[in-house]
Amino acid sequence: MNEKRTLTKGKFIFFLLLVAAIGFLWLKFEKDIRSLFARSKKTVKESPRRAEKKKISCYITGEVRREGIYHFPEGSSVKDLVQAAGGLTDKADDASVNLSMPLTDCQTINVPKKSFFRRLGLGRAPEKTYFIPPMEIREEK
Repeated sequence: MNEKRTLTKGKFIFFLLLVAAIGFLWLKFEKDIRSLFARSKKTVKESPRRAEKKKISCYITGEVRREGIYHFPEGSSVKDLVQAAGGLTDKADDASVNLSMPLTDCQTINVPKKSFFRRLGLGRAPEKTYFIPPMEIREEK
């Protein structure tokens, strides 16, 4: 029975030494891998395509001098689009266009005409505007 315990203790000690050796080799191997990755990061260059900004396409219509599709770098604004379209016409309602809004790909911008009230210099239409149709007056016989 003592022989079995001695063999078991020997196996246990051998197992501990084996685990320690594997752990030591693993640490050594891990340092080598990290140094390989550190070297490869320094040698990688950014490709020129990644440095370029993505192009977006936008359509402008309405009261601009040249309606159409225009292409811009990402991050452009409606002001850039209006300038590329030749600017606003005299009939354009410039107060309804947010020139600082950023453009997105496949966006359509419509520049409306000034309303009747704006053309008269009255601003927007009065809130309580009623239309009363003419009434027919019938005479009874």
